[in-house]
Amino acid sequence: MIEQKIREIINNKNFIYLDDFIRICHQDSKNGYYRTREVIGKDGDFITSPEISQLFGEVVSFCLINQIIQKNIRNFNLIELGPGKGTLLKDIDRTFKKINNEFDYSIHINEINKNYLEHIKEIFPNCKNHIKFNDYPKTYSTIVANEFFDALPVRQIIVKDHEMKEVGVTIDDNGNFSFDHYEARCDTKNFMAQQKSLQNGQIFEISPDANYILDELCSFLKYSKGHLLIFDYGFLNTSFSSTLQSLYKNQKTNLLDNIGKQDITYHINFSEFKNIIEKFEPETINFYNQSEFLEKNGIHERAHDLIQNNSDAKDEIEQQVKRLWGKEEMGELFKVLEVVF
Repeated sequence: MIEQKIREIINNKNFIYLDDFIRICHQDSKNGYYRTREVIGKDGDFITSPEISQLFGEVVSFCLINQIIQKNIRNFNLIELGPGKGTLLKDIDRTFKKINNEFDYSIHINEINKNYLEHIKEIFPNCKNHIKFNDYPKTYSTIVANEFFDALPVRQIIVKDHEMKEVGVTIDDNGNFSFDHYEARCDTKNFMAQQKSLQNGQIFEISPDANYILDELCSFLKYSKGHLLIFDYGFLNTSFSSTLQSLYKNQKTNLLDNIGKQDITYHINFSEFKNIIEKFEPETINFYNQSEFLEKNGIHERAHDLIQNNSDAKDEIEQQVKRLWGKEEMGELFKVLEVVF
C-alpha cells in the first residue's frame, strides 16, 4: 500500500520531500491514486467542468474550431492531457463532427489510469495513448488540458530564520505523518536564485514536473503549429502562501489523511507558465478567468439554443451556466491560458 511505502522511505531517510510524496501518492505504478481509482464524478472525489454540462465541451470546441477555420486547417491532431472518463473528449469530437464533418483528425491522449484508458479505447478505438508530451504526429494540433497540471507534484519553498528550506513529510513521535522543513535541493536553489527574494515565512510553490511538460508541449507546437488551452485554478501573481488542498469524496480533507486515496492539488502559478511559453515566441498568449473565456466563446448563445430546443430543461441549463460561468462559482476561481503557435 502507498502509506506503507512512504513510511518505509521516511524510516530510511527521516523524511520525504513534498513533491516526491505527492508523486508516489498519485502516480505509484501499482497503487497510485490517479492510476487505479475512479476519481471523477459524484461518486468520486471531485467534479470537473465537463461533468457539469455539455456546454463546457461545446464552448471549448467553438474556440478550437475558430482557429482551425481561420488557419484553413483540414488535417490535425486532437489531443487531451488527462482525459479521465473522456467526457470532454466526447463533447469536442461530437461538436467537431456536427459543425464540419470534413475535418480529418486523429485523437491522442496522455492518460495513466488503466480503467479510464480502457473506457476511452471503447469509445475511440483508434486513439493513441502517449507517455511523452512531444511525440504526437508532427502536424497542426489542438491540445486541451482541463485540471491536469494542478495534480502534478509540487514543491513548497519557505524562508525560515533567513534560510531557504523545502517542505517535506516526516513521522512524528506519535507515529503520525507531519510536515517539516528541510534543506532545499540544489535545483530548487538554482531556480529560486532567478526569483524575487522571499521574506521570512513566505512560501513559493513550483512544479518542475509541470514546467517540464509545458516546455515539451511548446517545443512540439513551435515545430508543428497549433492551439493550446489550459484550464485550471490558479493566479498570475503569487500570494506567497500555501495553496495545497486535498479532496476525498467531494469534501476537503487533511492532506496527510487517506494517503494514496485522495486528490492533492495546488493553484497554478500562471505567470511562471507564461514565462516558459514566451521563450518559444508563440503567435498569441491570452489569459482569462473561466467566466470571460466562456462568455467570449458563446456559452450564453449556446445555452439559449438548448433552451429553445428543450424548454423543460430551462432551469437545469441555467443552473449549469451559473456553475460554470458564475463568478461566485467556477467562473472566477478557474483560469484559462490560451496559446496559439
